[in-house]
Amino acid sequence: MSLNPPALVAFWNAFLNDSTDVKAGALVELPRDTYLLGDSTLGSRIYIRHCYPALWELCLERIHDEKTNTPHLVILGNPGIGKTFFGYVIVLHLVRTNETVVYESGGLKKRFLFAHNVVAQGSQEDFVHILDQPTTYYIVDAVKPAYYPAKTILLTSPRRSIWYEFNKTNCRSCYMPVWSLKEILQCRELMYSDTPMAVVQDCFRRWGGIARYVLRFSQVGDQQVLLEKAMDIVDLDWLVKACGQLDANDAQVSHRLLHYRVSKAFDSEYFVFASQYVQQAVYNRLYKKDKRKLLEFIAASDGVGALAVLRGHLFKEHVHSVLPRGGTFQVRRLVENNEAYDDDVDPMGDEWDGDDEDGDDGMNKDDAVAMDESNAVALVDGGAAPVISFQRLEKVVVFNHGSEIVAAANTSYLQPAVKSYQSVDASSSRIFCCR
Repeated sequence: MSLNPPALVAFWNAFLNDSTDVKAGALVELPRDTYLLGDSTLGSRIYIRHCYPALWELCLERIHDEKTNTPHLVILGNPGIGKTFFGYVIVLHLVRTNETVVYESGGLKKRFLFAHNVVAQGSQEDFVHILDQPTTYYIVDAVKPAYYPAKTILLTSPRRSIWYEFNKTNCRSCYMPVWSLKEILQCRELMYSDTPMAVVQDCFRRWGGIARYVLRFSQVGDQQVLLEKAMDIVDLDWLVKACGQLDANDAQVSHRLLHYRVSKAFDSEYFVFASQYVQQAVYNRLYKKDKRKLLEFIAASDGVGALAVLRGHLFKEHVHSVLPRGGTFQVRRLVENNEAYDDDVDPMGDEWDGDDEDGDDGMNKDDAVAMDESNAVALVDGGAAPVISFQRLEKVVVFNHGSEIVAAANTSYLQPAVKSYQSVDASSSRIFCCR
């Protein structure tokens, strides 16, 4: 055990003296030559993600809830989205209120004590007598915690060996969402301004909201290739197994391809592919590898939960591959009893990663103009035709903005570049609405 090591004391004093308003989009920056946990490899800055303030309020509410008697909390989420840095934010809040804190790092294999005028660094077996006190806060990052009376918050990717047993006793769990594009671009401006915007946007297009690969490793080739390597091993059996075992200890590859969808209440009931790019690439690989098996899987009606979600994603990609070829298709009414369809209701509105003001999840005036030109949707809503036909479309337009919809040729098939775009007619003759 090391008592009052200078680098750790400097970090602790920096947190004590920091006056940053810990709100969404803020940047906590330590003084020069002062580093997080006194370790230069961890850096000296923390970007405050948009979910952090609300997640901290949830932490306080749950670990202090005397009715449920759950002083322990597990925060799960995809690797590389800022769980470790949220742990530092928790320490910042607790240091400011003069609480006794033990922080344990799985990566560093150390424990750190912050208590009034005492700062110490020890092994993963130290500070037991302090952790036996229910007034102590025990913040654990990426390692299986021992059970103590201390108020405990575990932050980890969902590796079952780390969190599952701990979660069984006096404990609750929640999820941290992946990043929105708005967060990515804001953090780039504050911390990664030397990285070209085009590079960051392209990484986001491929990886989705995983900041580790979109920002930190955006220009590191041997890290970027990990996504392609993950997709190279996919077959249907592997994917079905992966979507049912996202908390397996060897699920690192799965988490590159599949992201948890997280509600504003920090719950998660299902997952999505990491990006449209990943979804399309996985579908194409499965189609080439065993077309019949894929189509039989998509056509099946059995399965609930994760399996049904997976089937839905693959069906969506199959539709995008079939519709541009033209033909005659059965249609299903989107409204019942001629009721008006409210397209202003955003189904993503209750999810963190759908709440992106600068993203493409809202309808604009150009979109409305395009929707007004629709003939086929009126047919469907009117209930006059059980089928619909159109000619082969000459071009697929993958769009980001409404202006691209208006500019598209009449023989184009329209497909949004991001999954959260509001419904638009898939062909510029306005035949189908696809998200």
